[in-house]
Amino acid sequence: MHINIMIPYRFVLLLTLFFLVAACTPTNPTGDVVSVTASRPAETDTATAATTDVSTAIPTTPIANESAFDQLIASLSDSGATVVNNGRAPDQGLFPGDNITLWHLSVNGINVNVFEFSDTADRQAVSQNISPRGDEYIYMEGENSVSVMWDGEGVPHFWARDNLIVNYWGEDTAVLTPLNTVLGQPIAGGSQPYRPEAGSGSIAGIGEYGVSLQYDPYLAANLSAEIGAGRPSTGPDDFLFDVMPDHLAFTFSDSYADDWTLYHQTVNIPDQPQILIFPLEGYVAMNPIASEQIALLADLLRDRPDLPNGALPHLPPPNGHQDLQAQMHYLTFQNGEGMRYLTQFNQEPRQINNQEIYYTFQGITADHAYYIAAFFPVQSNSLPADNTIADDEAFASTLQNYLAQTTADLNALPTTAFTPDLALLDTLIESLLVEPTLNISPITGTPAPPVASATPEATLPDPAELEMMTTTTASPDGRWQAIAAQSEPIVVGDLEKLYVSLTVSDGTTTWTPVAEWRGYGLGYIWPAVYQWSADGRYLYYTNLSSPDGCLYFSNGTDLHRLDVTDGSTIEILPDGKTLNLSLSADESTLAYTSYNGSFVSFVVRDLAMGDERSVAISELGEYAQTGQIHWSEDGEVAVLTLIYDICQPTESSSIVRINLEDMTATTLIPKDDRRLQILDWPNPVRPEIQLIDKEGNSWLLNISSGELALLEATIYTNTDHGYSLQYPKELHLLGNFGVESDSYFSTHAHAGNPLEIGAAGFWVTINLAENPDGLTLSQWTDLHAKPGEGQTLTVAGETAVQVTVDLAAAGEPHAGFAIITTIAHGDQIYTIEGLAQTAEAFARYLRVYQQLLNTFQFLEENSG
Repeated sequence: MHINIMIPYRFVLLLTLFFLVAACTPTNPTGDVVSVTASRPAETDTATAATTDVSTAIPTTPIANESAFDQLIASLSDSGATVVNNGRAPDQGLFPGDNITLWHLSVNGINVNVFEFSDTADRQAVSQNISPRGDEYIYMEGENSVSVMWDGEGVPHFWARDNLIVNYWGEDTAVLTPLNTVLGQPIAGGSQPYRPEAGSGSIAGIGEYGVSLQYDPYLAANLSAEIGAGRPSTGPDDFLFDVMPDHLAFTFSDSYADDWTLYHQTVNIPDQPQILIFPLEGYVAMNPIASEQIALLADLLRDRPDLPNGALPHLPPPNGHQDLQAQMHYLTFQNGEGMRYLTQFNQEPRQINNQEIYYTFQGITADHAYYIAAFFPVQSNSLPADNTIADDEAFASTLQNYLAQTTADLNALPTTAFTPDLALLDTLIESLLVEPTLNISPITGTPAPPVASATPEATLPDPAELEMMTTTTASPDGRWQAIAAQSEPIVVGDLEKLYVSLTVSDGTTTWTPVAEWRGYGLGYIWPAVYQWSADGRYLYYTNLSSPDGCLYFSNGTDLHRLDVTDGSTIEILPDGKTLNLSLSADESTLAYTSYNGSFVSFVVRDLAMGDERSVAISELGEYAQTGQIHWSEDGEVAVLTLIYDICQPTESSSIVRINLEDMTATTLIPKDDRRLQILDWPNPVRPEIQLIDKEGNSWLLNISSGELALLEATIYTNTDHGYSLQYPKELHLLGNFGVESDSYFSTHAHAGNPLEIGAAGFWVTINLAENPDGLTLSQWTDLHAKPGEGQTLTVAGETAVQVTVDLAAAGEPHAGFAIITTIAHGDQIYTIEGLAQTAEAFARYLRVYQQLLNTFQFLEENSG
């Protein structure tokens, strides 16, 4: 027998109707379901209740465990919500039972209902019977199963905590945001899947491919298993993030995190709960990063330090920096062991937040046959919902203190302070039994799926119709112009492409060594001029890459040489050998750095003979990024920088000298957390090189004696264009822009253009232009200067014109403020431009700009 009865649900006026209907419900000895349909609470009636002096008309003596209700109000208020307690209703009228009190709250002006039960057990008996959509409640009355349907406008939401059920009808984020922040994921409502309460006692399990585990049904409704395809390395230049063997992947779907908004900048971090199982030997053989991480985990499991130093093991390797290691504990599963911790990987300074933090377990089976990596998103009321950093530069300056404090705060919390409870995840991991019944250990891995066939050329636009970004580099005698060009990426079918070219022309003859469409995605490569030969006969060119993640040094992945006399090209260094290279001054020798999976090498190649010699410059098993290769005047010595633990709190650097005669390496500065880097070798005849540390301080290092001295300002010398200057520690020298005639300085160390300096930053560009017509300074500025307030002054003994420009008022595409000083020197024009996006930053850094001008000098051979 099935009975539908509509009950208009009015908290104040019609509260007794439910019980009248329930009392009239017919006895059903067969156990059939009896359905009662009721309307949801009316918002207008609740508003009426809010204007009544409920606290006077109805006794407010709290029932047992009122503290949970008080804590709810306090937590909502702490979250920033405006909360008003409008008092108790005379009856609750929704759920069966006598020991239930209904409270009316106003959260940011909108009604929220709070049902307070006598204890948590009574509340659980009710909340576990609310339907997934929140529109039905089923309970037993004697032998009958009674279904109460709630009818009304708006989307229902139900939360449960301690002895409380919280109910809201609607979709207003002004209410949902504070309630989700304080109470976590709703247990029912709208279109959400049913989520059993954590620890409700019902355990699900799975046993597939010889792997078994158990998990609390709160975590997910379904669990699927599949064989994940691996990917072999594509060569020495492979970034290795997703190089892995075939593996087993267990994915939790319809999970607690399905409705969370998750954001991961880094690769290899799933945005849903997942467990991966890799053949350990195959992973080690394929990926040197995996070899390092597995060795690190084995060491930690052997020694079991309470607080390991530095980054914790993590596979697959994310493309970012491990900013957090909290709640670290060692766990043992049925046939192995490992460690779990909370972490977040970032590629820039960011807050630890509920969109990006997650629980990971990294473990090894007892027979060392398999590696286990588990990922579960988590959230905590102690963390912000997402990253809300307003001032990146200010935040970055205090990042280490912030991360240390956040780690300490998270470590102090119990497992129950996280959603899900970390203990539920630990129990799942501890239940694992990993004894695969199939072979998933091919050392080479399953090849990646074939790349989609190239889009037919007929569907690609004519490159001549594309807007191209170009960089022009003139030969030393000015005859030849090398133009590197690339288009904006375009979408063709399901592919992204860009067109790149490199042309060399003297106006009569044109050579085009590169002209092609290339793929565009997470990273791409484009041609760039490396340098011209001193006699102007050869153009050396390379390819630059845009890999994701932390990368300090990258000035070429290969090297080619074009002979302008006949257009012939030769390959000097094949693609993928390096990310950093350097030609000697006489162009007879090429130096580059390479990592072979065991150590970093410094390699020199004799360009005439093709012979190579090398020397190890890192310890066995140690990886470092390398770059800033500088040569002595006689070509017998080279120096370079090595940076270890990139983008980690333990990041450090060293300076190494190479004696090229006998290929011996000497560490001039061992690992140093000041992160000293080579800035310049101003006079390669002398043994002093300039360094800069992470605080922007400048140093002078004698590579013969090892003496290190602090400088007040950094000397910058541009011998190609005949000037030098000193810049203070507020500015960073930026490179890899591919424009030889420009020098860039910025307050933001990793800015790629003026738009990336932020509202508080400053950018300086020094440009050199030819003046073949011999225009006077006045004539030049009349033709080229931007409109603004101008004045004349003297810079480096020359008359200069300085203009201050409001860029928006001048019709420039980007708002901001610029100060531009133009100097005529011989047949060349020098322009020094400072730029800020706000008037405040512009005023703040005028002093720095003036310091550049005051120290600007023409080199002796270019003076007069």
